[in-house]
Amino acid sequence: MVYRKQLRHHSAVIVALLLALAMILGACTDNSAPPAPVNSEPTLQKLATAYNEVKAELPVSPGGLNPKGKRKFVEKVFAQAGFDYAKTLSALGQTAPEHRTQHFKDLKQLALMPSNGLAKDQWSEVFSQEEITAIQNMEN
Repeated sequence: MVYRKQLRHHSAVIVALLLALAMILGACTDNSAPPAPVNSEPTLQKLATAYNEVKAELPVSPGGLNPKGKRKFVEKVFAQAGFDYAKTLSALGQTAPEHRTQHFKDLKQLALMPSNGLAKDQWSEVFSQEEITAIQNMEN
């Protein structure tokens, strides 16, 4: 009888731990941050603030980072501003040429920071194939 009570108790604890683990993993993979709005001055201001805050945490200037370091830096800037970097690249790539304002160009400059100094054949070291396609679309 005592054994059954202990077994039920342990089973309940295990189920609770599994549920907690599932919730934690779900939160870690939650990609609910939106892309940064492409033609928005308030967005650029948010990103500028985030840029300066993240930059203050670095031992070197962002331009001195290697391409993968620049990628992590830019991802952190977008996340701190409340936006998803990869989704923003996609949104930039889908923006029609007639809607490419100065705000678009400024956002594009920040988004493409990881590619600074990289030859196009090296982009795959930093960007996924989907992101490379979005970047190529920005150039057209």
